[in-house]
Amino acid sequence: MVAIGIGALGGAAAAAALAKLAVGTPEERRDAAILLGWGLMADQQPMLAVLSGDPHHEVRSKAAHAIGRLAASGPTPQMGALAWEMARRDGILLSAALLSGLSAGGTPTPDIAADIATHLRQHPSAIIRNWAHRILG
Repeated sequence: MVAIGIGALGGAAAAAALAKLAVGTPEERRDAAILLGWGLMADQQPMLAVLSGDPHHEVRSKAAHAIGRLAASGPTPQMGALAWEMARRDGILLSAALLSGLSAGGTPTPDIAADIATHLRQHPSAIIRNWAHRILG
């Protein structure tokens, strides 16, 4: 993970290492989601769709955060669609992680973050509604 993160491992070797992490232990899958959230290896970001449905809650949470972060930092249509998919799922964990990722870039709030936060103002959880209100200012 460190070699990929600092750029010591790149190209096909980095993609292979990331693919190995993405099917490893829950901790390795979590690390893969974190790496993808850094914006490294954009061609590997579709892995986040799989990681966001992982059976382990921490992997799903890190994937949702990564999706939010990538969507807010210059969304591709795929990241925008994944962010909206996360926003429409039930529960608090993924919505909170998504909002955390969307707000990680600071101000100004990107359009997609504002649109998703507006949507989540209707969430059943008061925690998520309050977080969405804070993002919107």
